[in-house]
Amino acid sequence: MIGSNWRKKLAEAHSEVSLGRRENLTLIVVKNTAGSEDFVAAIREMYSEFDNTLLVGDEVHWLGANAFRPALIPEANFRLGLSATPSRYFDEVGTEYLTEYFGGSVFKLTLGDALKISNEAGDRILSPYEYHPILVNLSEEELSSYRELSKKIAQYRNMDDQYDMRKQLENLYNLRSAISKSAESKIPAVRQLLISLPKPLSQCLIYCADSTQLNEVAVILHELKIDSQQITGEESTVPSDKWNGMNEREFLIHNFAKGQLGVLLAIRCLDEGVDIPSARIGIILASSGNVKEFIQRRGRLMRPFKDKEKAVIFDFCVLPENPADPIKDLGLVQVELRRIAEFADDALNRSEVYDLIEAHKE
Repeated sequence: MIGSNWRKKLAEAHSEVSLGRRENLTLIVVKNTAGSEDFVAAIREMYSEFDNTLLVGDEVHWLGANAFRPALIPEANFRLGLSATPSRYFDEVGTEYLTEYFGGSVFKLTLGDALKISNEAGDRILSPYEYHPILVNLSEEELSSYRELSKKIAQYRNMDDQYDMRKQLENLYNLRSAISKSAESKIPAVRQLLISLPKPLSQCLIYCADSTQLNEVAVILHELKIDSQQITGEESTVPSDKWNGMNEREFLIHNFAKGQLGVLLAIRCLDEGVDIPSARIGIILASSGNVKEFIQRRGRLMRPFKDKEKAVIFDFCVLPENPADPIKDLGLVQVELRRIAEFADDALNRSEVYDLIEAHKE
């Protein structure tokens, strides 16, 4: 395991290898270190000491980013990339780089197949889930901003495919996506949902778009006397006696799992690398067309847990309830429908959701 003093540890390991004291060496490294110039140089000095070099990339979609690509060393003659979402969102170059480096997909396990698999004890490896889209609208101001950004996106897409243009285009897409993620109509809608859910509310994760939306939902939870805590990514990462020997985030998640907190409010930071199998309810306010984002969030809720018969996911979707609504002409509707269809495919109530999709297609 390579930590903060990885240079010293790696130098010691290199010395042992050179002296013949080690025949094998396994390094577990975070992506930031793996992609650093110093680490890559150290590995290249050492790899010739071994007959074979195996590189395993977990959540490998990250390694397609410019900052982390150096971690994909050509010296590795055996390569394995693992990801539920290997295609990078709005990054065809990064996706192609990963495909060429790893040689394409060699094995795929669909969610539908995984839901049928049981472990040695006969327990499912994933929890089944219900999926409930909740429809909201854009305000006139939001709709106007969305259309204006769409015009700019169309202009940039017709320009030469240069790096600067791609970055500008990506920024415009992010700005446009933020409009639907933080739509004002989601706040009264989530209030109605929280009022309707059985009490006491427990084991519930709420994914918010930004700090403003998170604070607005926190106010609602306080008014409804629902115990909650926020995880924003700014929590202390240093273990402390104050947190019973854990860091602040670990402490909050631990209390949530024990049932001492009804709701965890999060901004992005519960997407990957966090295991909260006790969570049974997911309220997604910040959905987008980013496949990685919604697959990771669904995965957080499908972890099996004692007495957990199913997970229930509420997804706030910007779709017109009225066929005459001007929003129906926006590409946003197709993005939302694709995500709803993806969620619906393996849901326990898929026929109900398919009816909603067909109604909007018509």
